[in-house]
Amino acid sequence: MKKGAIITAIVLLTVGLLIFVGGLFAGGSLPPMTYEAMRYSVNEPFTDIHIDTHEMNIEFILSEDGTCSVDSAVTEKFYPNVTVRDGVLTVTTVDERTWVDRLMMSADQPMQIRLPGTAYRTLSVESHTGDVTVDSRFSFDNVQITASTGDVTCGASAENAIEITASTGDITLDGVRAKTVSLVVSTGRIAVRSASVSGDVIINVSTGKTEIDSLTCNTLKSEGSTGRMTLTDVIVKDTLRIKRSTGDLTLERCDAETLSIETSTGDVTASLLSEKMFDAETSTGKVSVPDTQSGGKCEISTDTGDILVQYAIVPQP
Repeated sequence: MKKGAIITAIVLLTVGLLIFVGGLFAGGSLPPMTYEAMRYSVNEPFTDIHIDTHEMNIEFILSEDGTCSVDSAVTEKFYPNVTVRDGVLTVTTVDERTWVDRLMMSADQPMQIRLPGTAYRTLSVESHTGDVTVDSRFSFDNVQITASTGDVTCGASAENAIEITASTGDITLDGVRAKTVSLVVSTGRIAVRSASVSGDVIINVSTGKTEIDSLTCNTLKSEGSTGRMTLTDVIVKDTLRIKRSTGDLTLERCDAETLSIETSTGDVTASLLSEKMFDAETSTGKVSVPDTQSGGKCEISTDTGDILVQYAIVPQP
């Protein structure tokens, strides 16, 4: 069979399938799948939490009555499996649906994990489809969250590392404290607000904006292909290194001992808090930097774009 005939057959088969399914819905043969709210009580003690779910919006909240439970929307063929073994609370998804069942089920059903305490060792979450939200009242030794499709919002702090990876979706950190932070997203937005990190911060974005508002850390390194990056009130003790292929870079009231900024296409606009020795160049565009010869190094380069750097006016006490 020729390639064109194969493609035609696939198209006709797909159209026929859609017509068939549409007819089932129109004729009432496929009633919408209904959900039941179910609470799974957890009575065993635990120090670590591992979640691996499909098509659930996961929310970690503080229990009001001091008990632990998992509240979830369930069906006969789709429900969570909740266990505690060796001090680890594990929640996975039992999925026995057929493809027809999936057509009747709306995605991203709610799941609330009510925790009785505020401090735990490890939080590990793997979310295939759905959002993940972690309340700011929690703290962990380590936080590791992976989301395929969905947004991640984390307000919890970590004694050691916070690592969040998303394929398609936004990542938001709000008011966290940690030793190190690593945020990686393929397509989506990264936002960091009011964060304090004693060590290194790594932020990588393939396509999407990055916005950091009020951050202190030892080093900040960020790479990205396409997307604007805005830093406001960011104080880096050692090295700030940013690399973008396409996108404007804006730094407002920021500082670091050493700055290295590189973009292929995009403007670089910065206001810094201390004097620097500048090495700035652009192939196509304008360059305007202060003529100072003291302080750490500040290297800025762009192929196509303007470079404008000035010192922020700091009010005297």
